[in-house]
Amino acid sequence: MRFKLYTLVTRLLIRRNSDWKNNSPAKVKNTIWFHAASSGELEILIPIIEAAVSEGRSAGVSIFSKSAESWLKKLPSQLLYRGFSPYEGEWQEMLQHFGVSEVITSKYEAWPGLWKAASLLKIKISVICASPRSSLLWVKRILKSFGIALPKLRFFVLEQESIPQLQTLFPDSECILGVDPRWLRVFHRSENANRHEAFQKWRLKHIHSPKPYWVIGSAWKEDMEFLSRAIENYPGTVWVVPHSLKESPDPSVFSPYPNCILVNEMGLLVELYSIADRAWVGGGFGEGIHSTLEPSVYSIPVASGPKNVEKFFETKELIQKHVLTICETPENIQKWVETSSQIKDFSLKLKLEMIHQMIRTVLK
Repeated sequence: MRFKLYTLVTRLLIRRNSDWKNNSPAKVKNTIWFHAASSGELEILIPIIEAAVSEGRSAGVSIFSKSAESWLKKLPSQLLYRGFSPYEGEWQEMLQHFGVSEVITSKYEAWPGLWKAASLLKIKISVICASPRSSLLWVKRILKSFGIALPKLRFFVLEQESIPQLQTLFPDSECILGVDPRWLRVFHRSENANRHEAFQKWRLKHIHSPKPYWVIGSAWKEDMEFLSRAIENYPGTVWVVPHSLKESPDPSVFSPYPNCILVNEMGLLVELYSIADRAWVGGGFGEGIHSTLEPSVYSIPVASGPKNVEKFFETKELIQKHVLTICETPENIQKWVETSSQIKDFSLKLKLEMIHQMIRTVLK
């Protein structure tokens, strides 16, 4: 009764939906269910979703935030369902409706209604790129306060030190060292860089631009101000891809720098990284850095400003491997330009093998 009151309150406070009830699949069993709160969590799950569908597995995807809605259109059409998650009290009904046998989430995402439903239906929950954050602890406390047992849990972690922390919180859980599946997506896109028609047209147009190439990706105004001296002294060509064309720097900003080219087309950044000798990832002096995975897959030196670096799983490893350099002063960036060199071995092949092994473990 107390948990029913909780679900009623959450239903009033949190906007969810019951659209899944309009979906009436043929009777299915052993469905794998993927749930993501927002776009970042869903991006982690996409390689596993695609692998499940390619193997002919029955699968469905639910999201919570509208930020992930645009990603739904890019998911495989064979999915039983792709849409918003149910009301908190409807998880059990929905999991039974789609014949779910395993739930997969990511990072530190946890929902009391989902965990309760999984517990009652004896469904395992796997968490990809799991991190021992407070959200996991609070769901454990909520279920315990209502006298509800935890579901069977399996955590795939990115760092060995996360294992004892999670096993302390969840003694009966299974913890496995894994890899961020997003590396697989970035790698596949890098393989197709030379097949990107718009990129090839751009490349031919600027084929005589002097090397070495420096790509400044997702550039904000603050990045350009910070990098101005380094751009002026750079011996080759600097390609600037703005964070947004609406917020693109005024072309006159580049007039003092004849070696600087503004890329006024979106959707070419990952491909431009493929020809870069080094890369700067923007946002580190404003909203927070953008993806450092995209340039790192090419084993080139990468640098960024300091904002929100610690929020991302991959940045710690990239810094340890001397792939990523955090620059807080103009002197830092000048030193990086002068001293950093090609990264010879980032063990990307090993990462891809570990990702495939992780996917096989999840889907078996």
